[in-house]
Amino acid sequence: MRCITNTNIIVDDFDFCKNFKKNTFIHFLTHFHQDHYEGLSPLWDYSPIYCSEISKNLILQKYPKIQNIHALQLNTKYEFTLNNIESLKVEVWFFDAHHIPGSVMILFKGYMGTIFHTGDFRFNQSMIDCNPILFPPELRTKNLQNCSIQIDEMIYDNTYCNPAFNFPRGDEVFKRMVEIIEKNRNKRVLIAMGALGKEDICIKLSEYFQTLLIIGESKLLQLEAIGTYRTDIFTTDRDQGFIEIIKKRHREQKIQEFKSLNYDFIVITTDFLMLDHKDPDGINYMVPYSLHSNFKEMECLVKAISPSILRRLVLEIYKLPQFRKNQVIDNIKFYLSYVNGLKRKGEGGYSQFKQKYTRLHKLSDDFRRWMNPESQQELMSFLGLDVEPDRNLRKYKRKEISEEEQAKLDFIYQNNLLKLEKKESLFDISDRLKSTNNNKRIDHFFSSQQNSQQLQKSKKFDSRQSVNSQSSCKIDILEDPTLKSLFDQFLNSQTNLSFMSHKGDQINNQVQQENQQEKQN
Repeated sequence: MRCITNTNIIVDDFDFCKNFKKNTFIHFLTHFHQDHYEGLSPLWDYSPIYCSEISKNLILQKYPKIQNIHALQLNTKYEFTLNNIESLKVEVWFFDAHHIPGSVMILFKGYMGTIFHTGDFRFNQSMIDCNPILFPPELRTKNLQNCSIQIDEMIYDNTYCNPAFNFPRGDEVFKRMVEIIEKNRNKRVLIAMGALGKEDICIKLSEYFQTLLIIGESKLLQLEAIGTYRTDIFTTDRDQGFIEIIKKRHREQKIQEFKSLNYDFIVITTDFLMLDHKDPDGINYMVPYSLHSNFKEMECLVKAISPSILRRLVLEIYKLPQFRKNQVIDNIKFYLSYVNGLKRKGEGGYSQFKQKYTRLHKLSDDFRRWMNPESQQELMSFLGLDVEPDRNLRKYKRKEISEEEQAKLDFIYQNNLLKLEKKESLFDISDRLKSTNNNKRIDHFFSSQQNSQQLQKSKKFDSRQSVNSQSSCKIDILEDPTLKSLFDQFLNSQTNLSFMSHKGDQINNQVQQENQQEKQN
Protein backbone atom coordinates (compact mmCIF):
# COMPACT_ATOMS: atom_id res chain seq x y z
CA MET A 1 0.00 0.00 0.00
CA ARG A 2 1.32 3.43 -0.93
CA CYS A 3 -0.84 6.12 0.65
CA ILE A 4 0.40 9.61 -0.23
CA THR A 5 1.58 11.23 3.01
CA ASN A 6 -1.12 13.21 4.88
CA THR A 7 -3.84 12.45 2.29
CA ASN A 8 -6.45 9.80 1.57
CA ILE A 9 -4.92 9.19 -1.89
CA ILE A 10 -3.68 5.67 -2.61
CA VAL A 11 -1.45 4.86 -5.59
CA ASP A 12 -1.26 1.35 -7.09
CA ASP A 13 -3.03 -0.61 -4.36
CA PHE A 14 -6.66 -1.64 -4.59
CA ASP A 15 -6.79 -4.02 -1.63
CA PHE A 16 -6.09 -1.93 1.49
CA CYS A 17 -9.26 0.14 0.97
CA LYS A 18 -11.38 -2.95 1.62
CA ASN A 19 -10.66 -2.50 5.35
CA PHE A 20 -12.61 0.80 5.29
CA LYS A 21 -16.00 2.07 4.22
CA LYS A 22 -16.45 2.76 0.52
CA ASN A 23 -15.25 6.11 -0.84
CA THR A 24 -12.83 6.61 2.06
CA PHE A 25 -9.96 6.88 -0.44
CA ILE A 26 -9.22 8.18 -3.93
CA HIS A 27 -7.23 5.77 -6.12
CA PHE A 28 -4.60 6.45 -8.77
CA LEU A 29 -3.05 3.82 -11.07
CA THR A 30 0.38 4.47 -12.62
CA HIS A 31 0.20 1.61 -15.15
CA PHE A 32 -1.49 -1.67 -15.93
CA HIS A 33 0.89 -4.30 -14.59
CA GLN A 34 -0.53 -6.91 -12.24
CA ASP A 35 1.62 -6.00 -9.25
CA HIS A 36 0.26 -2.44 -9.46
CA TYR A 37 -3.45 -3.10 -9.97
CA GLU A 38 -3.48 -5.88 -7.36
CA GLY A 39 -6.80 -5.96 -5.53
CA LEU A 40 -8.94 -5.00 -8.52
CA SER A 41 -11.79 -7.41 -9.20
CA PRO A 42 -14.61 -7.60 -11.76
CA LEU A 43 -17.07 -5.70 -9.53
CA TRP A 44 -14.63 -3.45 -7.63
CA ASP A 45 -16.48 -0.26 -6.54
CA TYR A 46 -14.68 1.19 -3.54
CA SER A 47 -13.79 4.63 -4.94
CA PRO A 48 -13.10 6.56 -8.15
CA ILE A 49 -9.98 5.53 -10.08
CA TYR A 50 -7.77 8.02 -11.96
CA CYS A 51 -5.29 6.89 -14.60
CA SER A 52 -4.21 7.50 -18.19
CA GLU A 53 -6.51 6.87 -21.15
CA ILE A 54 -4.61 3.73 -22.16
CA SER A 55 -4.69 2.29 -18.64
CA LYS A 56 -8.43 2.95 -18.49
CA ASN A 57 -8.94 0.99 -21.72
CA LEU A 58 -6.87 -1.90 -20.40
CA ILE A 59 -8.82 -2.00 -17.13
CA LEU A 60 -12.12 -2.10 -18.98
CA GLN A 61 -10.83 -4.73 -21.38
CA LYS A 62 -10.12 -7.00 -18.39
CA TYR A 63 -12.90 -5.82 -16.05
CA PRO A 64 -15.66 -4.36 -18.26
CA LYS A 65 -18.13 -3.88 -15.37
CA ILE A 66 -15.96 -1.57 -13.27
CA GLN A 67 -17.34 1.95 -13.24
CA ASN A 68 -16.13 5.35 -12.03
CA ILE A 69 -12.80 5.25 -13.93
CA HIS A 70 -11.49 8.63 -15.09
CA ALA A 71 -8.73 9.24 -17.64
CA LEU A 72 -6.39 12.22 -17.12
CA GLN A 73 -4.19 13.76 -19.81
CA LEU A 74 -0.41 14.16 -19.62
CA ASN A 75 1.17 17.48 -18.59
CA THR A 76 -2.20 18.91 -17.56
CA LYS A 77 -3.15 20.25 -14.12
CA TYR A 78 -6.16 18.76 -12.33
CA GLU A 79 -7.51 19.92 -8.98
CA PHE A 80 -9.06 17.70 -6.33
CA THR A 81 -10.84 18.68 -3.10
CA LEU A 82 -10.51 15.89 -0.56
CA ASN A 83 -13.71 14.98 1.30
CA ASN A 84 -15.28 18.21 0.00
CA ILE A 85 -13.21 20.27 2.45
CA GLU A 86 -12.05 23.47 0.75
CA SER A 87 -8.82 23.67 2.75
CA LEU A 88 -7.75 20.20 1.55
CA LYS A 89 -7.05 20.88 -2.12
CA VAL A 90 -4.52 18.94 -4.18
CA GLU A 91 -3.20 19.66 -7.69
CA VAL A 92 -2.22 16.66 -9.80
CA TRP A 93 -0.12 16.26 -12.97
CA PHE A 94 0.64 13.15 -15.03
CA PHE A 95 4.00 12.75 -16.84
CA ASP A 96 5.14 10.00 -19.23
CA ALA A 97 7.06 7.29 -17.35
CA HIS A 98 8.39 5.56 -20.53
CA HIS A 99 7.75 2.18 -18.90
CA ILE A 100 4.83 0.65 -20.82
CA PRO A 101 2.02 2.22 -22.88
CA GLY A 102 -0.07 4.37 -20.56
CA SER A 103 2.42 4.43 -17.67
CA VAL A 104 2.68 7.72 -15.78
CA MET A 105 4.61 9.49 -13.06
CA ILE A 106 2.41 11.60 -10.76
CA LEU A 107 3.08 14.97 -9.12
CA PHE A 108 0.90 15.92 -6.13
CA LYS A 109 0.99 19.50 -4.83
CA GLY A 110 -1.20 21.09 -2.17
CA TYR A 111 -1.88 21.59 1.52
CA MET A 112 0.43 18.66 2.43
CA GLY A 113 3.45 19.92 0.43
CA THR A 114 4.78 18.56 -2.87
CA ILE A 115 5.11 14.80 -3.42
CA PHE A 116 6.39 13.08 -6.56
CA HIS A 117 5.53 9.41 -7.25
CA THR A 118 7.52 7.91 -10.15
CA GLY A 119 5.73 4.57 -10.47
CA ASP A 120 7.84 2.22 -12.59
CA PHE A 121 9.88 4.21 -15.11
CA ARG A 122 12.68 3.92 -17.68
CA PHE A 123 14.63 7.17 -17.60
CA ASN A 124 15.62 9.13 -20.67
CA GLN A 125 16.86 12.69 -20.99
CA SER A 126 13.53 13.99 -22.35
CA MET A 127 12.05 13.56 -18.86
CA ILE A 128 14.12 16.61 -17.86
CA ASP A 129 14.48 18.51 -21.14
CA CYS A 130 10.78 18.33 -22.11
CA ASN A 131 9.13 18.84 -18.72
CA PRO A 132 9.02 22.55 -17.77
CA ILE A 133 6.44 21.85 -15.05
CA LEU A 134 8.78 19.69 -12.98
CA PHE A 135 12.06 21.13 -14.31
CA PRO A 136 11.58 24.87 -15.08
CA PRO A 137 14.23 26.16 -17.55
CA GLU A 138 15.38 28.86 -15.12
CA LEU A 139 16.41 26.20 -12.59
CA ARG A 140 18.51 24.10 -14.98
CA THR A 141 22.17 23.63 -14.07
CA LYS A 142 25.08 22.32 -16.11
CA ASN A 143 25.43 19.14 -14.05
CA LEU A 144 21.62 18.78 -13.87
CA GLN A 145 21.63 18.45 -10.08
CA ASN A 146 18.85 19.92 -7.97
CA CYS A 147 17.21 21.53 -11.01
CA SER A 148 13.55 20.74 -10.26
CA ILE A 149 10.91 22.48 -8.23
CA GLN A 150 11.15 21.78 -4.48
CA ILE A 151 9.99 18.20 -3.84
CA ASP A 152 9.27 17.35 -0.20
CA GLU A 153 8.99 13.63 -0.82
CA MET A 154 9.98 11.48 -3.79
CA ILE A 155 8.72 7.89 -4.03
CA TYR A 156 10.89 6.28 -6.69
CA ASP A 157 11.17 2.99 -8.55
CA ASN A 158 14.14 1.31 -6.87
CA THR A 159 13.72 -2.09 -8.57
CA TYR A 160 17.36 -2.22 -9.72
CA CYS A 161 18.92 0.29 -7.35
CA ASN A 162 22.32 -1.34 -7.32
CA PRO A 163 25.47 -0.44 -9.31
CA ALA A 164 25.60 -4.05 -10.55
CA PHE A 165 22.64 -3.37 -12.84
CA ASN A 166 23.93 -1.66 -15.96
CA PHE A 167 21.75 -3.09 -18.74
CA PRO A 168 21.72 -1.20 -22.06
CA ARG A 169 19.15 1.11 -23.60
CA GLY A 170 16.45 -0.17 -25.93
CA ASP A 171 18.17 0.96 -29.15
CA GLU A 172 21.29 -1.04 -28.28
CA VAL A 173 19.18 -4.12 -27.53
CA PHE A 174 17.44 -3.74 -30.90
CA LYS A 175 20.78 -3.78 -32.75
CA ARG A 176 21.85 -6.90 -30.90
CA MET A 177 18.57 -8.71 -31.72
CA VAL A 178 18.95 -7.80 -35.40
CA GLU A 179 22.47 -9.32 -35.39
CA ILE A 180 21.18 -12.56 -33.85
CA ILE A 181 18.36 -12.92 -36.39
CA GLU A 182 20.68 -12.07 -39.31
CA LYS A 183 23.00 -14.90 -38.27
CA ASN A 184 20.06 -17.30 -38.23
CA ARG A 185 18.44 -16.52 -41.55
CA ASN A 186 15.63 -18.82 -42.71
CA LYS A 187 14.85 -19.85 -39.14
CA ARG A 188 11.71 -19.13 -37.17
CA VAL A 189 12.23 -16.75 -34.24
CA LEU A 190 10.52 -16.97 -30.85
CA ILE A 191 10.85 -13.85 -28.69
CA ALA A 192 10.08 -14.64 -25.04
CA MET A 193 9.22 -11.62 -22.93
CA GLY A 194 7.45 -10.78 -19.71
CA ALA A 195 4.41 -8.59 -19.25
CA LEU A 196 3.03 -5.85 -21.47
CA GLY A 197 5.48 -3.19 -22.69
CA LYS A 198 8.24 -4.78 -24.74
CA GLU A 199 6.20 -4.93 -27.95
CA ASP A 200 7.83 -1.69 -29.16
CA ILE A 201 11.16 -3.36 -29.86
CA CYS A 202 9.38 -6.21 -31.68
CA ILE A 203 7.56 -3.70 -33.88
CA LYS A 204 10.94 -2.30 -34.93
CA LEU A 205 12.04 -5.84 -35.82
CA SER A 206 8.86 -6.30 -37.87
CA GLU A 207 9.58 -3.13 -39.84
CA TYR A 208 13.25 -4.01 -40.30
CA PHE A 209 12.60 -7.57 -41.58
CA GLN A 210 9.31 -6.74 -43.33
CA THR A 211 7.32 -9.50 -41.64
CA LEU A 212 4.17 -9.77 -39.55
CA LEU A 213 4.45 -10.48 -35.82
CA ILE A 214 2.66 -13.61 -34.59
CA ILE A 215 0.87 -13.22 -31.25
CA GLY A 216 -1.89 -14.95 -29.30
CA GLU A 217 -5.53 -13.92 -29.40
CA SER A 218 -5.49 -12.43 -25.87
CA LYS A 219 -2.42 -10.33 -26.67
CA LEU A 220 -4.08 -9.04 -29.84
CA LEU A 221 -7.15 -7.93 -27.86
CA GLN A 222 -4.90 -6.21 -25.35
CA LEU A 223 -3.03 -4.29 -28.06
CA GLU A 224 -6.30 -3.28 -29.67
CA ALA A 225 -7.45 -1.90 -26.31
CA ILE A 226 -4.29 0.22 -26.06
CA GLY A 227 -5.20 1.83 -29.36
CA THR A 228 -1.75 3.23 -30.22
CA TYR A 229 -0.27 0.23 -32.04
CA ARG A 230 -0.61 -0.60 -35.72
CA THR A 231 -2.64 -3.77 -35.40
CA ASP A 232 -2.16 -4.56 -39.09
CA ILE A 233 1.40 -5.77 -38.38
CA PHE A 234 0.15 -8.42 -35.91
CA THR A 235 -1.41 -11.75 -36.77
CA THR A 236 -2.51 -14.93 -35.00
CA ASP A 237 -1.72 -17.04 -38.10
CA ARG A 238 1.69 -18.70 -37.81
CA ASP A 239 1.96 -19.08 -41.59
CA GLN A 240 2.03 -15.33 -42.16
CA GLY A 241 5.32 -14.51 -40.45
CA PHE A 242 8.44 -15.97 -38.87
CA ILE A 243 8.76 -13.86 -35.66
CA GLU A 244 6.48 -14.97 -32.83
CA ILE A 245 6.04 -13.23 -29.47
CA ILE A 246 5.44 -15.56 -26.52
CA LYS A 247 5.26 -15.21 -22.75
CA LYS A 248 8.46 -16.00 -20.91
CA ARG A 249 6.75 -18.60 -18.73
CA HIS A 250 5.66 -20.52 -21.88
CA ARG A 251 9.19 -20.68 -23.26
CA GLU A 252 10.00 -24.33 -22.48
CA GLN A 253 6.58 -25.47 -23.63
CA LYS A 254 6.99 -23.69 -26.98
CA ILE A 255 10.47 -25.11 -27.47
CA GLN A 256 9.15 -28.65 -27.08
CA GLU A 257 6.25 -27.88 -29.42
CA PHE A 258 8.55 -26.51 -32.15
CA LYS A 259 10.90 -29.48 -31.81
CA SER A 260 7.98 -31.89 -32.24
CA LEU A 261 7.00 -30.01 -35.42
CA ASN A 262 10.60 -30.26 -36.71
CA TYR A 263 10.89 -26.47 -37.03
CA ASP A 264 14.33 -24.90 -37.50
CA PHE A 265 14.15 -22.10 -34.94
CA ILE A 266 15.84 -19.94 -32.30
CA VAL A 267 14.56 -18.39 -29.05
CA ILE A 268 15.52 -14.89 -27.92
CA THR A 269 14.69 -14.22 -24.27
CA THR A 270 14.70 -10.66 -22.99
CA ASP A 271 16.23 -10.71 -19.53
CA PHE A 272 17.53 -7.88 -17.38
CA LEU A 273 19.85 -9.91 -15.13
CA MET A 274 21.99 -11.82 -17.60
CA LEU A 275 24.61 -10.52 -19.96
CA ASP A 276 24.38 -11.18 -23.68
CA HIS A 277 24.42 -14.97 -23.86
CA LYS A 278 24.06 -17.90 -26.26
CA ASP A 279 23.48 -21.49 -25.15
CA PRO A 280 25.67 -24.24 -26.68
CA ASP A 281 22.60 -25.81 -28.29
CA GLY A 282 22.47 -22.92 -30.79
CA ILE A 283 18.79 -22.34 -30.04
CA ASN A 284 18.62 -20.16 -26.94
CA TYR A 285 19.82 -16.55 -26.88
CA MET A 286 19.43 -14.04 -24.08
CA VAL A 287 19.66 -10.27 -24.39
CA PRO A 288 19.60 -7.84 -21.44
CA TYR A 289 16.51 -5.69 -21.83
CA SER A 290 14.42 -4.07 -19.09
CA LEU A 291 11.53 -1.63 -18.87
CA HIS A 292 12.95 -0.31 -15.59
CA SER A 293 15.81 2.14 -15.15
CA ASN A 294 19.31 0.83 -14.53
CA PHE A 295 21.31 2.26 -11.65
CA LYS A 296 22.90 5.13 -13.54
CA GLU A 297 19.61 6.20 -15.12
CA MET A 298 17.91 6.06 -11.74
CA GLU A 299 20.63 8.23 -10.27
CA CYS A 300 20.14 10.87 -13.00
CA LEU A 301 16.53 11.46 -11.99
CA VAL A 302 17.14 11.38 -8.22
CA LYS A 303 20.09 13.74 -8.63
CA ALA A 304 18.06 16.18 -10.77
CA ILE A 305 15.25 16.34 -8.20
CA SER A 306 17.29 16.13 -4.96
CA PRO A 307 14.20 15.72 -2.75
CA SER A 308 13.96 16.37 0.97
CA ILE A 309 12.78 12.80 1.64
CA LEU A 310 13.49 9.81 -0.62
CA ARG A 311 11.24 6.77 -0.26
CA ARG A 312 11.56 3.42 -1.99
CA LEU A 313 8.67 2.05 -4.03
CA VAL A 314 9.79 -1.59 -3.79
CA LEU A 315 10.46 -3.33 -0.47
CA GLU A 316 10.42 -7.08 0.06
CA ILE A 317 8.44 -6.66 3.28
CA TYR A 318 5.53 -5.26 1.24
CA LYS A 319 5.07 -8.71 -0.31
CA LEU A 320 4.65 -10.53 3.02
CA PRO A 321 1.00 -11.47 3.72
CA GLN A 322 1.40 -10.72 7.43
CA PHE A 323 2.65 -7.19 6.67
CA ARG A 324 -0.17 -6.51 4.23
CA LYS A 325 -2.68 -7.82 6.74
CA ASN A 326 -1.51 -5.57 9.58
CA GLN A 327 -0.43 -2.41 7.75
CA VAL A 328 -1.75 0.90 9.04
CA ILE A 329 -1.41 4.57 8.11
CA ASP A 330 1.00 6.27 10.54
CA ASN A 331 2.64 9.29 8.91
CA ILE A 332 4.48 10.56 12.01
CA LYS A 333 5.98 7.13 12.77
CA PHE A 334 7.36 6.85 9.27
CA TYR A 335 8.75 10.41 9.34
CA LEU A 336 10.56 9.84 12.64
CA SER A 337 11.97 6.47 11.56
CA TYR A 338 13.20 8.04 8.30
CA VAL A 339 15.00 10.84 10.19
CA ASN A 340 16.63 8.31 12.54
CA GLY A 341 17.67 6.22 9.54
CA LEU A 342 19.69 9.12 8.12
CA LYS A 343 22.23 8.59 10.91
CA ARG A 344 23.07 5.15 9.50
CA LYS A 345 25.37 5.09 6.50
CA GLY A 346 24.77 2.02 4.40
CA GLU A 347 26.56 0.90 1.25
CA GLY A 348 23.54 0.10 -0.94
CA GLY A 349 22.29 2.25 -3.77
CA TYR A 350 19.40 3.65 -1.73
CA SER A 351 21.73 4.69 1.10
CA GLN A 352 24.08 6.34 -1.39
CA PHE A 353 21.25 8.35 -2.90
CA LYS A 354 20.03 9.52 0.52
CA GLN A 355 23.49 10.63 1.55
CA LYS A 356 24.35 12.43 -1.69
CA TYR A 357 21.09 13.87 -2.96
CA THR A 358 18.50 14.42 -0.19
CA ARG A 359 18.01 17.79 1.56
CA LEU A 360 15.88 17.26 4.67
CA HIS A 361 16.37 20.84 5.85
CA LYS A 362 14.48 22.08 2.77
CA LEU A 363 11.18 20.49 3.80
CA SER A 364 8.34 22.93 3.19
CA ASP A 365 6.21 24.36 5.99
CA ASP A 366 3.15 22.69 4.42
CA PHE A 367 4.73 19.29 4.91
CA ARG A 368 6.14 19.98 8.38
CA ARG A 369 3.03 21.40 9.98
CA TRP A 370 1.22 18.07 9.96
CA MET A 371 4.05 16.22 11.69
CA ASN A 372 2.86 16.71 15.26
CA PRO A 373 0.23 14.62 17.09
CA GLU A 374 -2.43 17.32 17.46
CA SER A 375 -2.55 18.49 13.83
CA GLN A 376 -2.12 14.92 12.58
CA GLN A 377 -5.13 13.75 14.58
CA GLU A 378 -7.21 16.64 13.28
CA LEU A 379 -6.17 15.92 9.67
CA MET A 380 -6.94 12.20 9.97
CA SER A 381 -10.38 13.10 11.27
CA PHE A 382 -11.01 15.40 8.28
CA LEU A 383 -9.94 12.62 5.90
CA GLY A 384 -12.03 9.95 7.60
CA LEU A 385 -8.91 7.98 8.55
CA ASP A 386 -9.21 8.34 12.34
CA VAL A 387 -10.52 4.78 12.60
CA GLU A 388 -8.59 1.53 12.70
CA PRO A 389 -8.71 -0.74 9.62
CA ASP A 390 -11.52 -3.26 10.06
CA ARG A 391 -10.92 -6.56 8.29
CA ASN A 392 -14.45 -7.66 9.18
CA LEU A 393 -15.65 -5.41 6.38
CA ARG A 394 -14.06 -7.92 3.99
CA LYS A 395 -16.20 -10.81 5.19
CA TYR A 396 -18.79 -12.14 2.79
CA LYS A 397 -22.28 -11.11 3.85
CA ARG A 398 -24.93 -13.74 3.20
CA LYS A 399 -27.71 -12.51 0.98
CA GLU A 400 -31.04 -12.35 2.78
CA ILE A 401 -33.57 -14.78 1.32
CA SER A 402 -37.28 -15.35 1.82
CA GLU A 403 -38.75 -18.07 4.04
CA GLU A 404 -39.94 -19.95 0.94
CA GLU A 405 -36.42 -19.99 -0.56
CA GLN A 406 -34.99 -21.05 2.81
CA ALA A 407 -37.48 -23.93 3.00
CA LYS A 408 -36.38 -25.11 -0.47
CA LEU A 409 -32.73 -25.03 0.58
CA ASP A 410 -33.53 -26.98 3.76
CA PHE A 411 -35.43 -29.60 1.75
CA ILE A 412 -32.52 -30.06 -0.67
CA TYR A 413 -30.10 -30.29 2.26
CA GLN A 414 -32.17 -32.92 4.07
CA ASN A 415 -32.51 -35.04 0.91
CA ASN A 416 -28.77 -34.96 0.34
CA LEU A 417 -28.22 -35.86 3.97
CA LEU A 418 -30.55 -38.88 3.66
CA LYS A 419 -28.67 -40.01 0.55
CA LEU A 420 -25.41 -39.87 2.46
CA GLU A 421 -26.84 -41.83 5.42
CA LYS A 422 -28.47 -44.48 3.19
CA LYS A 423 -26.41 -47.66 2.77
CA GLU A 424 -25.43 -48.36 -0.82
CA SER A 425 -26.89 -51.60 -2.16
CA LEU A 426 -24.97 -54.01 -4.36
CA PHE A 427 -27.17 -52.95 -7.28
CA ASP A 428 -26.16 -49.29 -6.62
CA ILE A 429 -22.51 -50.32 -6.51
CA SER A 430 -22.83 -52.22 -9.77
CA ASP A 431 -24.63 -49.33 -11.47
CA ARG A 432 -22.08 -46.80 -10.24
CA LEU A 433 -19.15 -48.90 -11.35
CA LYS A 434 -20.65 -49.26 -14.82
CA SER A 435 -21.22 -45.51 -15.17
CA THR A 436 -17.75 -44.57 -13.97
CA ASN A 437 -16.12 -47.00 -16.38
CA ASN A 438 -17.64 -45.62 -19.57
CA ASN A 439 -20.72 -47.90 -19.23
CA LYS A 440 -18.66 -51.09 -19.54
CA ARG A 441 -19.80 -54.29 -17.87
CA ILE A 442 -18.85 -54.82 -14.26
CA ASP A 443 -16.42 -57.62 -15.12
CA HIS A 444 -14.28 -54.99 -16.89
CA PHE A 445 -13.98 -53.21 -13.58
CA PHE A 446 -12.61 -56.31 -11.88
CA SER A 447 -10.22 -57.01 -14.73
CA SER A 448 -8.80 -53.46 -14.45
CA GLN A 449 -7.73 -53.91 -10.84
CA GLN A 450 -4.13 -54.67 -10.12
CA ASN A 451 -4.92 -57.69 -7.95
CA SER A 452 -7.06 -59.32 -10.60
CA GLN A 453 -4.34 -58.71 -13.21
CA GLN A 454 -1.84 -60.47 -10.99
CA LEU A 455 -4.24 -63.34 -10.46
CA GLN A 456 -4.82 -63.71 -14.19
CA LYS A 457 -1.07 -63.83 -14.80
CA SER A 458 -0.67 -66.54 -12.16
CA LYS A 459 -3.64 -68.45 -13.70
CA LYS A 460 -5.42 -68.71 -10.36
CA PHE A 461 -8.71 -67.74 -11.93
CA ASP A 462 -10.43 -70.29 -14.15
CA SER A 463 -13.47 -68.72 -15.77
CA ARG A 464 -14.89 -72.12 -16.78
CA GLN A 465 -15.04 -73.33 -13.19
CA SER A 466 -16.42 -70.01 -11.90
CA VAL A 467 -19.84 -70.63 -13.52
CA ASN A 468 -20.18 -74.33 -12.69
CA SER A 469 -20.44 -73.83 -8.96
CA GLN A 470 -20.51 -70.92 -6.57
CA SER A 471 -18.22 -72.72 -4.13
CA SER A 472 -15.38 -72.96 -6.67
CA CYS A 473 -15.69 -69.21 -7.27
CA LYS A 474 -15.36 -68.51 -3.58
CA ILE A 475 -12.20 -70.60 -3.38
CA ASP A 476 -10.40 -69.60 -6.57
CA ILE A 477 -11.46 -66.11 -7.63
CA LEU A 478 -9.54 -63.66 -5.36
CA GLU A 479 -7.12 -63.71 -2.50
CA ASP A 480 -7.63 -60.06 -1.58
CA PRO A 481 -10.12 -60.03 1.36
CA THR A 482 -11.90 -56.82 0.35
CA LEU A 483 -12.52 -57.76 -3.26
CA LYS A 484 -13.37 -61.33 -2.25
CA SER A 485 -16.08 -60.05 0.11
CA LEU A 486 -17.48 -57.77 -2.58
CA PHE A 487 -17.58 -60.58 -5.12
CA ASP A 488 -19.26 -62.94 -2.62
CA GLN A 489 -22.04 -60.40 -2.21
CA PHE A 490 -22.25 -60.12 -5.96
CA LEU A 491 -22.70 -63.91 -6.39
CA ASN A 492 -25.33 -64.16 -3.62
CA SER A 493 -27.39 -61.22 -4.88
CA GLN A 494 -30.61 -62.15 -6.71
CA THR A 495 -30.49 -58.87 -8.62
CA ASN A 496 -27.44 -60.13 -10.50
CA LEU A 497 -28.56 -63.70 -11.30
CA SER A 498 -29.60 -62.68 -14.77
CA PHE A 499 -26.21 -61.11 -15.31
CA MET A 500 -24.43 -64.30 -14.16
CA SER A 501 -26.73 -66.46 -16.28
CA HIS A 502 -25.93 -64.36 -19.33
CA LYS A 503 -22.22 -64.49 -18.51
CA GLY A 504 -22.45 -68.28 -18.05
CA ASP A 505 -24.14 -68.73 -21.45
CA GLN A 506 -21.34 -66.76 -23.10
CA ILE A 507 -18.67 -68.93 -21.49
CA ASN A 508 -20.49 -72.20 -22.30
CA ASN A 509 -20.72 -71.17 -25.95
CA GLN A 510 -17.02 -70.36 -25.88
CA VAL A 511 -16.23 -73.81 -24.41
CA GLN A 512 -18.31 -75.57 -27.08
CA GLN A 513 -16.51 -73.68 -29.86
CA GLU A 514 -13.12 -74.67 -28.43
CA ASN A 515 -14.19 -78.34 -28.21
CA GLN A 516 -15.35 -78.36 -31.84
CA GLN A 517 -11.98 -76.90 -32.92
CA GLU A 518 -10.14 -79.66 -31.01
CA LYS A 519 -12.24 -82.38 -32.72
CA GLN A 520 -11.56 -80.92 -36.16
CA ASN A 521 -7.80 -80.83 -35.43
